[in-house]
Amino acid sequence: MIIYLVGFMGSGKSTLGRHLAKYLNYKFIDLDAVFVSKEKIKIHDFFEKYGESAFRKTEYELLRQIDLSNNLIVATGGGTPCFSDNMDYMRNTGITVFLQLEASLLCKRLINSHTIRPMVIGKTKEELELWAEEMVLKRAEYYKKAHIIIDARNLSTALLANVLNPYISNSIS
Repeated sequence: MIIYLVGFMGSGKSTLGRHLAKYLNYKFIDLDAVFVSKEKIKIHDFFEKYGESAFRKTEYELLRQIDLSNNLIVATGGGTPCFSDNMDYMRNTGITVFLQLEASLLCKRLINSHTIRPMVIGKTKEELELWAEEMVLKRAEYYKKAHIIIDARNLSTALLANVLNPYISNSIS
């Protein structure tokens, strides 16, 4: 069983994914970390050097290289579901979970984040808020194709595991 966590940057995909994998005794993959490991370059440096289009192409390929024979939690990049047929691919190969948060909370998380995010660099707080609102609306059509849509404001690992339980149980029987 593959469980893909999708949502905007700062929604908690990596953090929650790590905890959920431990809770369910699954393996965990952070697609952004896989990118950095395989390409030997930080994402923001790759963006600067090669651009978003090259990044999305590589991300597309890495997504399809994931071994689907294991029980996995995959934390995708925020834009992963929004390019090519990535969302359809994930829906067909596993269970997709959209960690939904409103733009204002995402902005607070992004401002306090220690992670360098190429799409956020150089934006003032006001610019970041406007950009996040616009991007959340733009990406919603992709995110909302997820099998499960869940409010990620106070989402615990146990609650998410409970929501996933029927899917996990069905894959065993």
